[in-house]
Amino acid sequence: MQVLISDSDPNSLSIIKQTVQDMGHDPIIKNGDLSWKVLQQKNSPKLAILDLPFLSTNGINLSTQVKKVNSNGTMIIFITDKESVPNISPLCSGMNDFITKPFQTIELITRIKIIMQKNNLQDRLLKFENKILFHQAENEQLLASIPCILIELDMDYTITRWNNFASKIFKLDKNEAIGRSLPQCQIECDWGIIEEHIKMCYDSKQTYRIDDMRYTKPEGKDGYLGITVNPIINESEEIYGILLFGAEITKRRELENQLIQAQKLESIGQLAAGIAHEINTPMQFVGDNTIFLRDAFEDLRLLQNSYENLLDATRDDNVQKELVKKIEVELEEIEADYLYEEIPKALKQTLAGIERVTKIVRAMKDFSHPDNEGKVNIDLNKSIESTITVARGEWKYVADMITDFDPDLPLVPCLTGEFNQVILILIVN
Repeated sequence: MQVLISDSDPNSLSIIKQTVQDMGHDPIIKNGDLSWKVLQQKNSPKLAILDLPFLSTNGINLSTQVKKVNSNGTMIIFITDKESVPNISPLCSGMNDFITKPFQTIELITRIKIIMQKNNLQDRLLKFENKILFHQAENEQLLASIPCILIELDMDYTITRWNNFASKIFKLDKNEAIGRSLPQCQIECDWGIIEEHIKMCYDSKQTYRIDDMRYTKPEGKDGYLGITVNPIINESEEIYGILLFGAEITKRRELENQLIQAQKLESIGQLAAGIAHEINTPMQFVGDNTIFLRDAFEDLRLLQNSYENLLDATRDDNVQKELVKKIEVELEEIEADYLYEEIPKALKQTLAGIERVTKIVRAMKDFSHPDNEGKVNIDLNKSIESTITVARGEWKYVADMITDFDPDLPLVPCLTGEFNQVILILIVN
């Protein structure tokens, strides 16, 4: 596949070009003005990766250009810096995605794969949908061969059509499925969600989309389906059935999860310098206190030896003035009173430093841990506190952080990674 690339930054251009080549595609390098001419040609590339600040047209014309290019079937990924993100909002309806600089190669690869998968799925569904709806009798062979799940239901929710791809995905022959209702097919899936959307479809005569619906594959593993619920309408504008289009989107979902994790690791990478400084500060005084305790212990050991010699001399009634004098000198040299006062402080400070390092490491672990598949009950106070700790290097020089947590707050079901990411963005902004 040809991929058009336009970027004013030589380093960024080189990375994008090499990445596209490594993925097995053919990169085409053009500047901002020439890129639009290439995209408006009859056989334009299917994917364009464009540097937004490098484009010479203004925002309104650029939005118009994007929509025109989209009509040719070209997918667009914009490359921009973080400061320019608010300026691309007029283009959001026309572009497929955008990436902020600096970006990681894994993020670019993942976004390209996701867009290509989404585009392929949309192309397949759009290509066959109208033919299926209006030429059912004439296209039985076509319906049996399309690479999408196709299930037709009558007004009683009974299956009247079950294509080959549905049999392949669910490992259920059409002769076993036709004549049954969806729940009777004994496929581990939340059919209740589909039935709810079917009712909505009957009521409104509208098409509804169900994304990321979990189901259990025949081999026992979890998978994800994308389902479109379509009303079948006759010439009298009456619904006489429902058509379910579907696709197995487990791989796409895995790619999206990889992208989320890559973004999270990117955030940690951006915070790494501050985190390293936060860890280095307590480790510095932990190290200094450890050296102090080592030297103080040696001084106290020498004093202890002298006391033992004095004790032996006392038992023999042979106390020598020289020995007493020696102990007095040692007491003065090592400043015993100072050691007895400072050693407990050093131990207390060392333990506090160790606890602080442990807290930072634990917060990094909590923040960077891969997300669960769905919502889990979490302690919001703990999540916010961990994110504050991870981001400390970003805010401590420019702001004071005051927290007011409710100790009685119950556990709340949320998407942990997304929640932490939101809190991080709020703090940094």
